[in-house]
Amino acid sequence: MKQFTLSFSDIEWGEDEAKNDESLGQYFVEFPGYDEILKGKKRYIIGRKGTGKSAILQKLRLDSASDPTSFYADISLRDFPLSDFKSLGDRSQQDKSKYVSAWKFLLLMEIASLLIQDNSIEDSKELGMINRLIQDNFPDGISMAETIRKLKQSENKINVVASVLSGEYSKASETEVTAQIHYNKAVKSLESLFSTIHTDSTFVLLIDELDEGYQAKNTNIRLVILSLLRAVDEIYNSFKKSDIKCIPVLALRSDIFDSLEDNDLNKLDDFVLRLNWTTNEKSRWSLKQIAEKRIEATVKAEHPSFETADYWSLVAENDSVPKGLWQYLCVLTFSRPRDIIKLLKYCSNGVKGNKLTLSDVQAVEEEYSGWFYREFRDEAQSFLSCWKGALNCISEIARGKERVTVLVKRFETNAEIKKWCKENGKTPLDVVKILFDYSVIGCINEEGRWIFKYKDDYFEFMQSYPYYCVHYGFCRKLRIPKSYDTTIIEVYRSYN
Repeated sequence: MKQFTLSFSDIEWGEDEAKNDESLGQYFVEFPGYDEILKGKKRYIIGRKGTGKSAILQKLRLDSASDPTSFYADISLRDFPLSDFKSLGDRSQQDKSKYVSAWKFLLLMEIASLLIQDNSIEDSKELGMINRLIQDNFPDGISMAETIRKLKQSENKINVVASVLSGEYSKASETEVTAQIHYNKAVKSLESLFSTIHTDSTFVLLIDELDEGYQAKNTNIRLVILSLLRAVDEIYNSFKKSDIKCIPVLALRSDIFDSLEDNDLNKLDDFVLRLNWTTNEKSRWSLKQIAEKRIEATVKAEHPSFETADYWSLVAENDSVPKGLWQYLCVLTFSRPRDIIKLLKYCSNGVKGNKLTLSDVQAVEEEYSGWFYREFRDEAQSFLSCWKGALNCISEIARGKERVTVLVKRFETNAEIKKWCKENGKTPLDVVKILFDYSVIGCINEEGRWIFKYKDDYFEFMQSYPYYCVHYGFCRKLRIPKSYDTTIIEVYRSYN
């Protein structure tokens, strides 16, 4: 084929928000375990903000939209009427069990809405009952907020024909009288009714944005999430032996999931898929695949037959940095797809030649560091309201590596941190630990090894470690002197 010139600025890196990326299917990386999601075996997608949870749901959404035998419903806690939902709770139950039936009913209504869209299902009395159930109770259509509102208006009661409750579907008639019963008494009957439907179609429930409005101290939202986790599992299992292939997929931030306390959580472990991207270029979870797949998609849009084992080197002077330019880029990130793609987009706007160089990356580091800072801000607001004071203290110390005792003393004098500690029964050292848990800082052990939580997820902060180190991605925003650059990059070279 003819030679062609490809510029780094030509690469289409995609949308910032995966949910809006209609082209995602062209460069989506099918990581280990993705096929288990399609089978319904992995139902809980757990990962830190920016690790690709929404991208997975968008890929499922796009695939379903292009398949006439697949139907999906989006379920979100964005603008979720929490106070109204609480009124649906079963007062005879305790803790999360109060809301499991409520969630199951809401999910069943979403499935009902999908079933009546499936033209492959033959008309039957059972399908007629599902249609009538919706028309009698939710004539304006099914939506999570509207269903909750209607239930509250009806004092949690729904109209159901008698044959649904008895299971004697053959005796059903159009004139059959309905009975008004509490929704939770109808859940099992509805599950039985739905399981009689015969279809080869797949029905996907995409459950996302569970961190909307999340506050660590809010017991109610924690119970809502715990009950939803259990309801998802029960819904999947209720349809597993029927002809309805129902695949619920729930995405949740790992910090929220790991903070939940419940005796049943460990029972879900087999169905949890954790997103663990790495800078190791030989790993099946290699972050580099994310970039290379997008380069490949851009190339093949013009040259479909082109193949190479190294798409990255087509657009980057990788050997311009010892250990490679790619690894230098990774030092600025939390090893998350969102971080690396955003950095590459900043680079794309300012690249001077056809290929990306070290100087191009360094030219956008300040702009990228501001974005990186704001990403942490968005994540931190729900659990550490004094986050700004904490980062200001690190900036005031103005050293990338310092003793933990110095940071603690600075925290002790900060009014915002003092107020937060008093209100939450915490100490300044607890703030240090939280910053470590979110990898704003790492710690340095007795052997001199630099430890960041995002790389060593199992690791807990050790008070005995005397030094902390600031993550390189924050350095420009926090005005850490550039003399720190050489130190941290050398450490990362040996670590990677």
